[in-house]
Amino acid sequence: MNKRELLKQFDDGDITFKEFFEQYELVLAAEVLDQINHNLEAVKRAEAQKRKSLWVLLATAISLAFILSPPIYSRIFGYANAEECAIHTNSQVASLACYDLYPSIKDKAVAAPAKIAPAAAHPQTTPNALADSDFTDAPPVLAKPAHGAMKWYGPPQASVVPFEIKTSTGSSYFVKFVDATTGTNVLGIFVEGGRDLSTMVPQGRYHLKYASGHRWYGYEDYFGNDTAYSKASSTFNFRVDEERASGYSITLYKVKNGNMRASQINKAEF
Repeated sequence: MNKRELLKQFDDGDITFKEFFEQYELVLAAEVLDQINHNLEAVKRAEAQKRKSLWVLLATAISLAFILSPPIYSRIFGYANAEECAIHTNSQVASLACYDLYPSIKDKAVAAPAKIAPAAAHPQTTPNALADSDFTDAPPVLAKPAHGAMKWYGPPQASVVPFEIKTSTGSSYFVKFVDATTGTNVLGIFVEGGRDLSTMVPQGRYHLKYASGHRWYGYEDYFGNDTAYSKASSTFNFRVDEERASGYSITLYKVKNGNMRASQINKAEF
């Protein structure tokens, strides 16, 4: 019974007011249940359609893999033989196709090697061959230290005495201060060629040694095999008395009536 029929019975007086409302509630409940069932059926149909679409896509992908996998793999990976191709396939059909596209290892093993007549022996020469001397353990060229950079061979000391260095354009220099009494290295200063340097050094009596060159290889190799090592003939006394600090100004190139004479030494003496 629907709502229209129920209202007609109530208008005709066939049912009482109480009976009308009781049956009306039952009719409404039935309509709600029908709507719920209808919605559930729609959801089930949508899910079924979705599953069907996924199955279709999966079947299409598998079919394409069967058909295209050997040629595509061969173009991408360049298999050397049929067995290598078959390892990367997903089905027996595709695996068999590999043996149509590539030679088998068994075929290569069965084939007899071609006989080649021995060639006359000739001394082997390699153009532009590298000699053993080309494989030396030469250290790499490094960036030069900053102009005026100091290297302390022990704890840094108070630098209170002025020191000036003048250089000519060309080689760079690493000037080393060696304690005149103990012979130990105290301080090293890097000087860029063509630039003067004014700095401060600790007081003391020093022998001055310096290495010069163009390319820097570090504080062990200095300027590499082309390094020129020198030692000043005089001893320099950097001191501070009651009135002033007594420092020096030196030139690392030949000047008339210059204030420093130097002699060449080797790396071991440096």
